[in-house]
Amino acid sequence: MFNINKDEDFGQTVWGQVLLEEINEELIDSILALEETEKKLSFNPDLDKFWLTIRHDIEMLENFKNNLNSWDSALEAWKNTNFVTWPRTKIDSELKEEAKSIRDDVKKKINDKISKILTGNSKQINEDILEMYQILLKLKNIILEFDEIFSKKKRDKNIVDFSDIEHFALNILLKLDENGKVQKSEVAKKYQDKFEEIAIDEYQDSNLVQEYI
Repeated sequence: MFNINKDEDFGQTVWGQVLLEEINEELIDSILALEETEKKLSFNPDLDKFWLTIRHDIEMLENFKNNLNSWDSALEAWKNTNFVTWPRTKIDSELKEEAKSIRDDVKKKINDKISKILTGNSKQINEDILEMYQILLKLKNIILEFDEIFSKKKRDKNIVDFSDIEHFALNILLKLDENGKVQKSEVAKKYQDKFEEIAIDEYQDSNLVQEYI
C-alpha cells in the first residue's frame, strides 16, 4: 500500500480519503452552527454587519467543502480560507456576543484540525510515504526472516507458544481466495452455526488476529 505513484492524487489513497472525509465532517458541523447563528441575527436589522460577516463565513466554508474532490484542490481552498475581522461596531447585544462566541469556536476548531491535516501537497506527501515504504520493506523482510528462523527453532524443540496457537486457529478458520481476500473456511462456517454471540472481556486489548478469529 505504501508503494504508491508519487504523481498520484493523495486524496485518492486510502489515507487521503479518510482525511478528506474528516475535513468534510468538520465543515458540515461548522456550517450548521453558523447557519443557526445567521438565522438568529437576521431578525435584528441593527445586527446587519454581524449577519453579513457570518454569511461570508458560510459561503467561504461551503466553497472549501466543494473543493474536497482532490487533495490539492482542498489544499488550495484551505489557503484561501481566511475569516474576515469581526465588525468593531459598538452595539450592546447579547445576541451579538453569542454570535461572536460561536464564530470564534468554529474558527478555532477548523484551524486546529485542518492545519494539522493539510500540511503539504500530494507530491510532498507521496514522497514521504515512498520514503517510509523503503524502510517498511526492509523491516518487513527482517520480521519474516526472524519468524522463519524462530519457528524452525521451536519446531526443532517441539514447542509452541500462545501466539502460535492463535495463528494455528487462524489458519484453520480462514483462507484466501484467488484475489487474496480473506474468506471463512468450511470449519469456520460449522463453528459459526454453533454460536449466537461471543462475549469478550477487555475487548480493547484484543488484536487483529483475535478479531479475525
